[in-house]
Amino acid sequence: DEYEADRISARLVGKETAAAALVEIDIKSGWMAEQFWRLHWQGATDHALPRGPLKALRHLLLHPPDEDFAKHALRRSLKQLSQLDDTHPVLKERLAALSAPPRLPQWSRTGSLGLLGPHADDWVQRFDQAWCRDRASTWKAHHQRQQGLKARVHAWHSRADTLSDEELIMWAACERRLHSPLDTAQLYARVLTRNPHHAQALQGLMSVREGAPLAERLAWADRLWQASADHRSWTAHRAVTWLEQPEPGIPMDDAGLKHWRQRIKEAQSQDEAVWQALCTPPWFDHLSRHDLHELALDDLLTTLGWHPSIERAWLVTRRLPTHPQRRAYLLFIDCPHLPEAQRPSLCRQLVQQLDLPGPVLPLCIGDTLKLSDVERNTFGPLTVGPLQPA
Repeated sequence: DEYEADRISARLVGKETAAAALVEIDIKSGWMAEQFWRLHWQGATDHALPRGPLKALRHLLLHPPDEDFAKHALRRSLKQLSQLDDTHPVLKERLAALSAPPRLPQWSRTGSLGLLGPHADDWVQRFDQAWCRDRASTWKAHHQRQQGLKARVHAWHSRADTLSDEELIMWAACERRLHSPLDTAQLYARVLTRNPHHAQALQGLMSVREGAPLAERLAWADRLWQASADHRSWTAHRAVTWLEQPEPGIPMDDAGLKHWRQRIKEAQSQDEAVWQALCTPPWFDHLSRHDLHELALDDLLTTLGWHPSIERAWLVTRRLPTHPQRRAYLLFIDCPHLPEAQRPSLCRQLVQQLDLPGPVLPLCIGDTLKLSDVERNTFGPLTVGPLQPA
């Protein structure tokens, strides 16, 4: 019982320390799921054999996460509500049981591995070796995929003058993933000369031209806000980050900051309404084939490949009648050998890990969601058999 464990912890170290530990574990778990594992797997670009993560993770976890990320992760966790099939209470409920306020902690400066004394390095090495052994085939497949990205880049480069907007966007994305020295801003700019309101090009330009004058960046942000409801939350948070950190000698733009903070509230309200609509059954109404381009689909399969328990998956676009301008997706997953109690946790991990053009709701096939219904309504699976990165 988590509540009993938390009460014992609070008696031993005090409720403030116990609550701080819960918050720190929650935020750093989110950081691992969203950032660390993505960066670690990027190592497969240049290394055909896997590299263990724990040696690096042991030290990285002792560094405080980015403050903006930590604040956003905490806000997101505090919005979660326990479901009937959850086996663990959510963070908000555990903090409430301790009568502790939900706030960022004083970050830990030492790790629990220190309790192992001189044997810590040996254990880290053993676990790293086991991790590499268990994931050797998946790592090699990802290495091959990264080599495939290089091949795509070469093909696009050979016919650069005839590429479509979508191909230019994919080319820029591949170059960034491969950490190429190419100035991808030029690719985004080419798209914008054809379509000044192309959402992905504006987002890409904002991401790679952080050093541009603030007024120019804010103009891009305003265009993206107007062009795409799917990008409003990302855009407003980026603009607020810029305005909260003016360059030396430049006064704070209080009016602009207030304006974009209000837009954050508007975007959050819209996103919550979209998520609520997406999470409302019936599941098989207003479905159509997914609209992902080849690179986004490869990304999806790669992420699913991190979870060996998933044997098949079906992705569909779900039109939300109350939000017709928004892109949203349902992901049906078949994991027949995963215990029922672990399935909600898997779905939550996928929500954090997947990066689609709109919100995606993973749903496990089981007693209340029939495999036959999924097969009949979802236009065929993404892949058959155990999923591996493409």
